[in-house]
Amino acid sequence: IGMFWPAMTKAISLLEEKKGQGKIFGLFEGVRGVFVLVMWLGLMQVFEKLGGIQAVIVALSIFSIIAGVISFLFMADNTETGTTSDASVMKDMVTALKTPSAWVVAGVVFTIYATYSASSYMQPYGETVLGMSAVAAGYIGILRKDVIRLVGAPISGIISEKMGGRCALLIGIFDVLFIISLAILLVLPVGAEYTVITVVILVVSSFAIYGMRGMYYAIIGEIGTPKKIYGAVAGFVMFIGFLQDAFNSTLCGHWLDSYPGAQGYRYIFIYMLVLIVINVILIGILLRYIKKNKQQIEENQDEMKGEAAQ
Repeated sequence: IGMFWPAMTKAISLLEEKKGQGKIFGLFEGVRGVFVLVMWLGLMQVFEKLGGIQAVIVALSIFSIIAGVISFLFMADNTETGTTSDASVMKDMVTALKTPSAWVVAGVVFTIYATYSASSYMQPYGETVLGMSAVAAGYIGILRKDVIRLVGAPISGIISEKMGGRCALLIGIFDVLFIISLAILLVLPVGAEYTVITVVILVVSSFAIYGMRGMYYAIIGEIGTPKKIYGAVAGFVMFIGFLQDAFNSTLCGHWLDSYPGAQGYRYIFIYMLVLIVINVILIGILLRYIKKNKQQIEENQDEMKGEAAQ
């Protein structure tokens, strides 16, 4: 997986010029959501009718092989001048490590992805604290994770294109939307009479999260990352950005175990709020960097425009 994601993001970035990076990544996130939904529905049938978890693993392996063969046969190689590096992998990684803006982007991805991961506790919050039935909470989960994902990321991509490809600024706008919605959730009393407004808040905050997720790969290009080291920078950004997988669930689980009921979920929501506030600061740093280095960034992004036109 660690080798797949950087290669995939570079391949997607080559499909559009600089103003279309947000659109193409937003569309990617939305379409990926469709395939994930269809895949899980299919795997449930495999699990039920063909022999349990072993059959599911075999099916996933077959799907992966088919996808690899299709990619090999139909994806064009990025062999044009300026899109590949002449240096060794280690030298490219050192270059990525020495790029200050790459560290900031990694922080942006980390805070957004950690918030997204922690938001999975919104569904049990509805059932455990608000008293929803398991079925109702399940429908809220489907709405939040699947339906909103299908529309939120593509819409954010369209908006970013209308904004001239300013994906970092759009993430900042979604940050503000998320902070407002979560702040309301934290001060809102717990009770059945507040269930409807709570669900609305959960939906709005989820839209903001998926809007940010649709954009966070695009800012790798927005900071002017040269195409020849795009994969190395993407790999570093994702290594840092996905580190939260090592502790996020344990941390949230600790709060729920130590503070039963609503209080444990409040700590998770406060944690998410702090992460997004940090994200706002990082986005501010990125916007300042982009403004200060506009000329150099535009020169690097011309590679993207030329590649997309070919």
